[in-house]
Amino acid sequence: MLDASNLPAGWNIIDNPDQQALFEVELYGEVAPSHPLFGVKVRTVARRESGDAFLFEILGPPIQLTVVHLTWVYARNGHEDTPPWPATQIFPTVDDWMQSMSDDAVVDSYDV
Repeated sequence: MLDASNLPAGWNIIDNPDQQALFEVELYGEVAPSHPLFGVKVRTVARRESGDAFLFEILGPPIQLTVVHLTWVYARNGHEDTPPWPATQIFPTVDDWMQSMSDDAVVDSYDV
């Protein structure tokens, strides 16, 4: 899996269990029943320095990665937006996610 030595520039590993839990709870609270991550178990891996994009490991099978731009508004507490919020990209493998880091348009979309 990923660690601080092999993350792309601009991403920081989150390895503190309390911090991981905080971001996982936020994600679970933001996704509505029609969101692709609703009911999916994840583990927080990293955060993009320049925004609210987070890298989560989807605890499979199959194990995948997803980048989510958290909105900091709970869906279950009256948030009226429906998917695609929070904005989410799912990657089948670590290599697929790493390859996306070379695409400027994708990288910029994490800062929305």
